[in-house]
Amino acid sequence: MKKLFAIILASLMMLSVIGTVFAADEFLSPGAKDFYNVVANVKDDKGGTANAEKPTVPVGETVKITAKEDDGFTFIGWTFTGEFEWVEGDANSKVIVVRPKSDVVFTAAFEGKGPDKDTDKESPVTGYENSMITAVMATALAISAFAVAYTGKKYLFDAK
Repeated sequence: MKKLFAIILASLMMLSVIGTVFAADEFLSPGAKDFYNVVANVKDDKGGTANAEKPTVPVGETVKITAKEDDGFTFIGWTFTGEFEWVEGDANSKVIVVRPKSDVVFTAAFEGKGPDKDTDKESPVTGYENSMITAVMATALAISAFAVAYTGKKYLFDAK
């Protein structure tokens, strides 16, 4: 009876795996995608912003990508990775429209002198140093471990 149960269970597991394989993604060919990822960023995070109107684009559709300068900076162009078709603009245009043919990354470059995004705002001061936080966390962990070990021993001795 145990052998019969094992055979039935193994058969059900195999059918489950086979069903999952055949139901996967309507038999898309390897590497086929329904959409492409589009990323827009700024070289060295300095001089302006870059924005893709949508982060994913269905195959065959277009996406608009925009660069905007901060005060004191000038847009100098795009660099990119991935395959795409130019629809509007070129590598020197602030606004471009492309039709991706793969995942793509566009990086806007700016030149000039102005306030950096990260340095014109100071981070808040908490009054705690990292080493102090680490010491407090380690102490709390040690106390917790001791409490668990002590509680476990107490129950072991009570069970006798």
